[in-house]
Amino acid sequence: LEHIKHEYHHLVIDWCLEMLSDRGKLFISTPNEEISAHGEKGHIGILDKHHFNKMKEKYNNDLEIVKYLDSEKLLSGEEYVTDNTEDNHFHLVFKGRR
Repeated sequence: LEHIKHEYHHLVIDWCLEMLSDRGKLFISTPNEEISAHGEKGHIGILDKHHFNKMKEKYNNDLEIVKYLDSEKLLSGEEYVTDNTEDNHFHLVFKGRR
C-alpha cells in the first residue's frame, strides 16, 4: 500500500476482498511512517498511526488479525511479530467476504 496514494488504498483493498473466496486471506504488511520516509523506495502512501487506525475502523468486520512486525528483527530470523505499536511495521490479515 505504501506505493499507492492514500486516497486509493480503500479501492485496492476493496477490489482484493471482492476477489477472495470465503476462505481466502489477504495479508498486508506496510512500514510505519515514523520509521520510513515518504519518497523512500517509491513510498507515496505510507501509513502513519492515524491512517492505520482509520483503516482498522473501516475494515473492522473484515479483519482477522491486527499485529505489528518488529522492524529491526524483520529479516533477522528471530521472532518478529509483536503487539508493540511503536516504530513497527503494520500487519493486517483480512478474511474473505463471500
